[in-house]
Amino acid sequence: MVLPEGSVLAQRYRLERMIGAGGFGSVYRATHLVTERPCAVKVLLPHLAREPEFRERFFRESRLTAQISSPHIVQVLDAGIDDASDTPYIVMELLRGEDLSRRLKRKRRFELSEVVQYLTQLASALSVTHAQGIIHRDLKPGNLFIESRDDGGPLLKVLDYGIAKVLENRSTRGATRNMGTPMYMAPEQFGSERLTPRVDVYAVGMLAFTFLVGRQYFASEWTPNENPFVMADIIRRGPTEPASVRARRYGVSLPEGFDDWFRKATHPQPPQRFATADGAVMELTRLCLQRPRRAPLTPTLIDIPLRPPPGRSSSVPVALASVAIAVWLAILTVAGLALEGARQAGFASPEQLPLLPARVLPR
Repeated sequence: MVLPEGSVLAQRYRLERMIGAGGFGSVYRATHLVTERPCAVKVLLPHLAREPEFRERFFRESRLTAQISSPHIVQVLDAGIDDASDTPYIVMELLRGEDLSRRLKRKRRFELSEVVQYLTQLASALSVTHAQGIIHRDLKPGNLFIESRDDGGPLLKVLDYGIAKVLENRSTRGATRNMGTPMYMAPEQFGSERLTPRVDVYAVGMLAFTFLVGRQYFASEWTPNENPFVMADIIRRGPTEPASVRARRYGVSLPEGFDDWFRKATHPQPPQRFATADGAVMELTRLCLQRPRRAPLTPTLIDIPLRPPPGRSSSVPVALASVAIAVWLAILTVAGLALEGARQAGFASPEQLPLLPARVLPR
């Protein structure tokens, strides 16, 4: 059911238009009648609102998100039930921008610098939630929203903690544990073992591949109408083909070292993955941004006589001077190339360049 524009929810939120919809609810742009502050109001779909399990999950999102203080997690302002329609709702800050699913469709794939920015901010959000014992379980491009900072840079916000799991809460096991997006779900989400924050680390690995390549890793194995148990079996086995090989199939070259990183981030066994999302992203940043160093130049000794031996013709000094000038020009050229190479290789200053000494012969 779509609530009509102009409806007033909970006697204080005027709904202006629907700006998003999903399998669990709809999101409206709204305005607080007293403060006139723009906001986003998320309402649970009517047929789900009658189910105690979904109702509880809906309000758990508001409670969990309200406990988290991070610039990278959407802020919850209010929550409750509309008395007139018995509709559960959550009021959140109004975001302006687009989610990464839409941005990816528009740009096809992201540059390496963009991927590092997005995943660094995502890891920052996860470090806060994981420290509080909360795992997201459904990280995907559509749940990552990008706004613009005042300086024009991207500001990532993590959305939808509706199926997040509190580690101490055992009641969310069973039928609800498999909820998520299969392409980004860790193998243990299809089983019965206890979930840990490394579920989200797995998703970070899959997101990195998707962002860099523009395709999901398991895209070739997945069809929408396929039996979910077949896909679950594929995911349990883990990625069997190196990421770089699969990326080349789509015409994309991945950074050197990405295969090892991806293999560790998405390992089928949780203990074999990176322990934290922060650690995973820091390692990805290091291997992606490092530049290969060139081999240092080997010093060469050059004999340059200052005076010719007695008895040589007067033309010898001129010739020697010409040779000396040519040699020094060559040295300066090599030094210039070395300086440029050093800059590209990451040398801090010209003082770190290898020297090219010239030995002066005694008179």
